[in-house]
Amino acid sequence: MAALLMVLSTIAGNYLFLFKNASIVGITYPLLTIVLICLVVTLSNYFLVERQKQFIQGAFRHYLAPKVVEQLLQHPDHLSLSGQEKELTVMFSDIRNFTSISETMDSVALANFMNRYFTEMGEVIMQGQGMIDKFIGDAIMAIWGTPLDEPKHALQAVKSALQMQLLTEQLRQQWVNENLPEIYIGIGLNTGPMRVGNFGSEQVFNYTVIGDQVNLASRLEGLNKIYGTTILISERTKNLVADEIQCRAIDLVRVKGKLQAVEIFEPLSLGKQSNPDLEQWQLTLNLYRQQRFLEARNELEKLNQQTPHLLYQLYLQRVEQFIQTPPASDWDGCFVHSTK
Repeated sequence: MAALLMVLSTIAGNYLFLFKNASIVGITYPLLTIVLICLVVTLSNYFLVERQKQFIQGAFRHYLAPKVVEQLLQHPDHLSLSGQEKELTVMFSDIRNFTSISETMDSVALANFMNRYFTEMGEVIMQGQGMIDKFIGDAIMAIWGTPLDEPKHALQAVKSALQMQLLTEQLRQQWVNENLPEIYIGIGLNTGPMRVGNFGSEQVFNYTVIGDQVNLASRLEGLNKIYGTTILISERTKNLVADEIQCRAIDLVRVKGKLQAVEIFEPLSLGKQSNPDLEQWQLTLNLYRQQRFLEARNELEKLNQQTPHLLYQLYLQRVEQFIQTPPASDWDGCFVHSTK
């Protein structure tokens, strides 16, 4: 448009101020110069944009959903590959007892089985606007909130985790019918400030996240086997999704490698609905934290009788120990985990 305006202005100015005043001035070369400059700039921009699009597609098409890649192509200015501090939600997921499962299959069968599993879980993550960071053995690491900003990254991440849990239950029955191993997974989610960008050597690098909050998500994933849960989230994540996700308080813990206590929760379902078992559990947990251990034991026995669960059995063991040996006067209800 700028070039066209310049051409028309040159022609109009030449006619009005020179030609009508009986002056003939050659404007062919100036017009050709303007047109050539326009063509060079247009072609340069075209190839530059195409190279940028190809770079974005190559960098992210295997990690993000196609529509997210399309958004990046339309708004490349929203993309930053340099390191920056952002609040994001990170997820770690792995298969329980994977070593035992791998021992029952040869390498070809195991590779095919894992590719099917990763494909199914990867689709759920990408449909939930998540970015698959990497596959580590049987584990998946995913991030929400980058490379495009997503205000509700915590909610998208927890919804994806719930969908992964449901899908695993469906696949478990399907794979048992095919004489494949039963699988159970654990998922840990945490939201917080972390560093995101390209990290690695000058020759090999990866677009990923680093920081203490990333480590916490990994620790939460490992705690699932202790509490008999599938998904555990941090208090920060829970606060961001509380309006739309029903959660159950699990424990106040200090995980290995961290000094600060963290309250952890289990997301149960979308929406808020009446749940008598959940209300009874919250009452029991309050009794436990108030050091009313005899009352807490009675409630735990009722809960475990109604719906046997490793969580209730774990707290029964703790309560029995505290009845025999009461905790210190400054006890805050926090349990210290000494292993990952």
